[in-house]
Amino acid sequence: MLLRREQPTVSLVGYTNAGKSTLLNTITGASVLAEDKLFATLDTRARRLRLPQGNEIVLTDTVGFIRNMPKDLFAAFRATFEEAADADLLLEVVDSSDAEHQTHIDTTQKLLEELELDQIPRLLVYNKLDRLSPDEVAAVKNEPDAVGLSALDKSTTHVLLERIAALLDQAEHDRENRALAAQMPEAWERELIAAEEAAQQSSEGDDWHPLA
Repeated sequence: MLLRREQPTVSLVGYTNAGKSTLLNTITGASVLAEDKLFATLDTRARRLRLPQGNEIVLTDTVGFIRNMPKDLFAAFRATFEEAADADLLLEVVDSSDAEHQTHIDTTQKLLEELELDQIPRLLVYNKLDRLSPDEVAAVKNEPDAVGLSALDKSTTHVLLERIAALLDQAEHDRENRALAAQMPEAWERELIAAEEAAQQSSEGDDWHPLA
């Protein structure tokens, strides 16, 4: 059953088998099917999550991406992302231990563009750090626009929750600025019309005498 959108929505996206469902289970205490198989998650699953600051969000899981998706499957695939289209933030989960993880990131970017979801704020989440060498872990942690964790270890997820809170705050600030910017031209137009009307009334009230 879908939850009503009363809080910000964060959607998990990414390549199949990256660990999205496992991550959702770990940080929410849910029991969502998490299998190492194609399309184990056949629809979106929504769970409530309370962030460390006390704010509550809705976290949704989605079907995993694949490369070279058949066209006849893409329409059905697109339908599963209707909720993700309304998300305030996307968490792109990546299996950092996979030798082709960069290809998976590229595939995800392409599919998000085709699904018209690429304009939604996104955070890269490198999963399965427990399978990396210390040097590889350090490299992941040095990436400014990403976080690293092991979805099986809840103690590694606190940084992710902090980043979610910060990015949602920034997204809200950006929305307010865009709304203000959208209103400004209307305000300027009203001021211009008012000024023109005032000038017209002033000219109509002036006495005009032809020169002798």
